[in-house]
Amino acid sequence: MEILVTGATGLIGRELVSELLKKGHQVTVVTRKAASAKNLWSSPVKVIEAHLTEAALHDDLSSIHAVIHLMGESVAGRWTAQKKKQIYDSRILSTK
Repeated sequence: MEILVTGATGLIGRELVSELLKKGHQVTVVTRKAASAKNLWSSPVKVIEAHLTEAALHDDLSSIHAVIHLMGESVAGRWTAQKKKQIYDSRILSTK
């Protein structure tokens, strides 16, 4: 199965991608820092460099069977009005 993962370089994402690769899945990751992502896994992982809160993906995703959306502003820290907006925007806008 080919699976697209956003937030793949985060704490949960790194472990998830490693497990998906061990189980034989093909993984495509969307990241703002392609070079960093390419250094994380020894197995072939397709990397799409994009900032999803600023622009839509224009890559051909017709082979993707599932999407796991983990990216977004950290929920750690004080939830000020600005922090809440960053959390909301990073998760909702990137999903659109």
